[in-house]
Formats: sequence, structure tokens, C-alpha cells
Amino acid sequence: MILKIMINDGWNKKPEGWEEVNIYDHNNITDKLDIAFNYDSIFVLAGGINQNGECHEWVKRRLDLAVKLYNFSNENIYCLGGGSYHVPPILNKKKFTIHESTACAEYLIGKGVKSKKIFKEWSSFDTIANGVFGFNNFIVPLKLKKIVVITSNFHMNRSKAIFNWINSLYNNIVEIKFLSVSDKNIDDELISIRTTKENKSLENLKKNVILKYSSLQEMLNWFYTEHKAYCSTSEMDRSVLIDEDTKKTY
Repeated sequence: MILKIMINDGWNKKPEGWEEVNIYDHNNITDKLDIAFNYDSIFVLAGGINQNGECHEWVKRRLDLAVKLYNFSNENIYCLGGGSYHVPPILNKKKFTIHESTACAEYLIGKGVKSKKIFKEWSSFDTIANGVFGFNNFIVPLKLKKIVVITSNFHMNRSKAIFNWINSLYNNIVEIKFLSVSDKNIDDELISIRTTKENKSLENLKKNVILKYSSLQEMLNWFYTEHKAYCSTSEMDRSVLIDEDTKKTY
């Protein structure tokens, strides 16, 4: 399926090949986006739910972009995300966990996406796990070749580093196009807090993980023995604590 979009509703493409779509940037409402990309799947990174089990505004923006692409292509949408290691899970009225990907799926269905075109992943509790399980659950077994990965501006740099790193460990088996949605008109303080944390996390990721593990076997061994959410002692030595303001961004 060839995607050809000419939109005049506020989409904005950055220069020099940077794949970013600011669908909520109303200051550039006359800008046009012209994308030609042969892809077979749409991946959306979940990004938290509120106490009512509903997606945060920044996640809805990601999903809205996914709906736009789906309406042009009718390709499957893959929602990645179970929850966050930093905050307790939200429970529904029956006391069952509301996974972030479930909230995303329900939002998409409400926007007209057919339920059988939506695939959920609910094992990941951070962006690294989004990448690991995105590849292990979908990209590799389903032999996907060209995908779109959607997230927010504040989350894009780390997401791109993670997916490109894991892809390289699989010998670049998939072509990835990254699309991000704008953070504008969302709580400025919240976005500032999260952006600062994202930058620190990306620096740590590059220095202490990506540069150290250059094979799939090394990465998976690290993931299941040292990653704070996935090692066997994850609950016995839970040590990753964040302040209350940062928790609001998850």
C-alpha cells in the first residue's frame, strides 16, 4: 500500500528528512505534508492512562495520527504498552488491570477502527520493552518489512534510538519510519519535566546499554537479568523512585 497524503490541517514536516508530524501545531495550519511511504503496519507507543483508565491527551494525539494513517491504508495498528514501572496499575470496576494498550485499543475502536485491525501488547512497562516485545511479538514472527512508529515529540529521540538499536541487533530486518505528534497546548510544566527525564534517560541508555550490548543475545541477557522491571529480583530490589510531578507524566 502506497501512502500519499496531502493534508492542509496543521501537519508540519521538519526539513532534511526528519520524520515528524505536528498534527496539532495550529501555528502551521496552512502547511502541507506530502508522504510517500510503502509500509505494512502502524505501531503506536502507549504513554500512560489517567485514574479513569483513559489515555492521556498526548497519547490520544498519537492515536489520532494512527487513525489518519489507517483511514488511508487500512493497515493493522499495533498498540504497545502494558503500564509503567513507575506507577501502580489502574484497576477497572471488576478489579482487573487496565492495560495501556487496552485503553488505546478502545479509543481506536471509538474512532472507527475495526477491532480485528488492532493488535495489543501488554507486557512492556517502558520504551525499551516496547521495542523488545514489538520485535519479538510482531515484527519478527509476522515478518513485517516496513512499519511506522508513532509517539510524541518529547518521547521521540529515545524511542528512535531504542527501535533502531534493536533493529540493528536483528540485522535491520525492518524499515522504520518515525512519526511524532506535537506537545503544544499540553501542560508546559508537565512536558518540561518529562523532556528533562527523557534526555537523561537517553544519555544513560546510550552510554550504559546501547554501546555495551551489540548482539541480540547480549541484549536479551541484560534485559532479563538487569533491567529493573524484568530481572528476577525486580520486586525484591525495586529502587527506581520518581517524584510526584514526574509520576503525572506516566
